[in-house]
Amino acid sequence: MDFKRKRLGFTLTEIMVAMTILGVIVALTVPGLSRDYTRREFQTAISKFYADMMQVGPLAQVTIGSNNLANSVLFTDGNFNCTNISANNEGHWPKLFLSSTCRGANVMGPANGKTNGFADKYRSIDGKSTMTLTEFNEKFPHSLTYVLDGGQVICFKRMKYNYNGSQKVYQEIYIDINGSKSPNIAGLDFFKLHMQLSDSDGDVYEVYSGSKPEADCISHVDATGCFTSVMNNNFKIKYY
Repeated sequence: MDFKRKRLGFTLTEIMVAMTILGVIVALTVPGLSRDYTRREFQTAISKFYADMMQVGPLAQVTIGSNNLANSVLFTDGNFNCTNISANNEGHWPKLFLSSTCRGANVMGPANGKTNGFADKYRSIDGKSTMTLTEFNEKFPHSLTYVLDGGQVICFKRMKYNYNGSQKVYQEIYIDINGSKSPNIAGLDFFKLHMQLSDSDGDVYEVYSGSKPEADCISHVDATGCFTSVMNNNFKIKYY
């Protein structure tokens, strides 16, 4: 009498087909999940930094007793070094209004293998533009670098421009949200912004020109348009 054996498992071919299908699904979903996680991580960090920066203007106004921060020695070019800070903290507003440590003159890279500095190289979102630390220094000379307690690194300098016959003054600021750690991409962990000094609000924002800020951000390694885009989208990174 013939008995048909009951099938108790899968054939090798069936297992290989299933693993191939699973591999395809993972390949399609994991990069998207990873990108979404990265985006959310930096959105939170940017929002926190912005909240801290928004306190600088009001605190400075109370400290100096004036709404016009442009006239304060705290925001002048001052003596741009960390070893000879004057008694009136000339030019050292991060020392007073952010939890930070003065790192040194000009754009500073990390020291002793740490992340307490800007990265050796940055690239744009589209990957078509790069900027080395040397090029960064040439682009942004006579600045001062600070390391914040949260690991952010900023450098800044005093800027001026004429608007409708009057002179406006602001602090141009570059920030790396996580120091020299990757990804070192403009618009993700590297941003440029301005802090207005010529009026009574002390707001932090970014000045940009040309096309929409999202388009500027994608193609500019100096992060032009990125901060404005994030602010306008309720601190959501829409361009990545």
